[in-house]
Amino acid sequence: MNLERILKKLNKNEYRYYKKIHLGDPNKNMFLDYVIISRFGVFVIRIVEHIGTIYGGEEDIEWKVYTKNRGILKFKSPLPGNSDRIKRLYRDISEIDPKNFHSIILFPNKTKLMVETINAKVINESSMIEYIEEFKDEVLNDLKFDYLIQLFESYKSFNGGSSLSKLFKKKKEAPKTEKCPLCGAKLIYKEGDFGDYYICSNFPTCRYRKEA
Repeated sequence: MNLERILKKLNKNEYRYYKKIHLGDPNKNMFLDYVIISRFGVFVIRIVEHIGTIYGGEEDIEWKVYTKNRGILKFKSPLPGNSDRIKRLYRDISEIDPKNFHSIILFPNKTKLMVETINAKVINESSMIEYIEEFKDEVLNDLKFDYLIQLFESYKSFNGGSSLSKLFKKKKEAPKTEKCPLCGAKLIYKEGDFGDYYICSNFPTCRYRKEA
């Protein structure tokens, strides 16, 4: 599945995609196959490579794939796993309303889907762009959008050597003794292209900034 070829069709000014994002404890081996950050929501993509006819539902622990050569095979439903990944991601970026996270289970185009779901979109790869572009309402302002882009770009710079949750934690950690001198709120650590700095956790209401 050449997903990146498809993702490149998205407007770069409105959408950014990242792959193989590691979440949390390395021993738990929890990765995002792909995540798309946009002003219209956060799309978490789980890739399933099975080819054949897929049968399954929201409440099914196991799904089935049927092919003429192999008959019926069972595999673990991808829905709970992707839901767990979204919950883990939401723990780190709780500033975003959970309803603006969207779960996508992606199958190859050759796969016929006989699946009924409510809380996730199960589609073939050729239908993905059309589905994502159905979301027209901006739910992330420029500040939140730019913040997430900066964070995921920081992850890329580590070449997978750090987990995303560690970067979130680092950015959210405040100095042990200092508080914002303007409003008394906690300070948040951030990394910038021209050096690290702290900003007030009440940003943008309070715009205090201090070099780290």
